[in-house]
Amino acid sequence: MRYTYWTIQAHPDPTLLLSFGVGVILMEEQTHRCVVRTVERASELPLKTDLGHQIIRSLNRIQAMIQTASTRNGGIEFHPQDSPMEIINTLVERWNNYITVDQPRYADAKDMESAAQLIFDLYIPLHAAGKRNNATTELRQRVIGHYKSKANLKKAVYQNPEFVSETRNGRFDLAVIPTNNQPRELTSVFSFSGTNYRDLQNRIEAWNYRIDGLQKEGGILQINKQRLTITRETPIVAVYHVPEEEKYQELFAQTEKQWELINVHPIPEDRLNDHAASMEKALLSA
Repeated sequence: MRYTYWTIQAHPDPTLLLSFGVGVILMEEQTHRCVVRTVERASELPLKTDLGHQIIRSLNRIQAMIQTASTRNGGIEFHPQDSPMEIINTLVERWNNYITVDQPRYADAKDMESAAQLIFDLYIPLHAAGKRNNATTELRQRVIGHYKSKANLKKAVYQNPEFVSETRNGRFDLAVIPTNNQPRELTSVFSFSGTNYRDLQNRIEAWNYRIDGLQKEGGILQINKQRLTITRETPIVAVYHVPEEEKYQELFAQTEKQWELINVHPIPEDRLNDHAASMEKALLSA
């Protein structure tokens, strides 16, 4: 299914060249039915600003307006002078232009909710206070951004695929699946900085356990109702943020040894663009 989407940007200070994503509007091309996803709390805005609560109130008004129009029979009928861009810009003029809407983009997904969540996760980095996985979430978004910046690689990237083996199951952060449906890479991300030490240690142990079973038993990757075979030869990659603190360096050294034993290929964040370019080249030559 093909969708049109717009990202909503906040500009908290009109005197500065500063903006950040705060929401997405997704429209189904055939029915004009719309879904709106926005940041829900001021504490989740990517940057702190005195206008945080005003931004959230403005987003709530945009969301209510679009969703009300979308429930009409036949969805929203957008005329040249009444496009989503025009509708929202008319509203935000009263808010001193600190909210704007980007030009439309296009995406394919199995259903509307999945598409909305995928696009929101890609463009809107949440910075909720007290969330200990912020660093991992941000790294994951950077990984996805690097992969999707390559035109041909982008077409082969799937997020959050589930895998099942005889005794274990879990998810990867992303998978690279070419047109032949043979998994080219299964990737998870780990930040050894800005993450709670005990939580990180537990996550690594649990992930390694699942991957060890997957490597020994083989398994199935579930992508859009397809069941693709995972073998021991299927590359499994761990992208990581290089640790700075001593205790995280020690944890990484232990983890790197474990990854070698279970045939996981570690890639530091600073090599990510080169790795994505290499993957793009491999897909083109296949």
